Amino acid sequence: MRMLYRLTKVLIKERSRNSAAILDKRDNLVSEKMEILSRCTEYFKEVLNREKPTYPITTEDEYMFKPT
Repeated sequence: MRMLYRLTKVLIKERSRNSAAILDKRDNLVSEKMEILSRCTEYFKEVLNREKPTYPITTEDEYMFKPT
């Protein structure tokens, strides 16, 4: 049965289809490689470069929430 399935796939030349498209900030589909890289760079800069928190966690807070 497995061999029959493989042969059928070979005969119909079925290939997996990889979708390489993402959405930009305005929800438009972006599929060009350089546009995708640009959007990923922009996204991660926004996510990873944030302001310091107003109320940072202190060592006392860590001990308070540490499981026993």
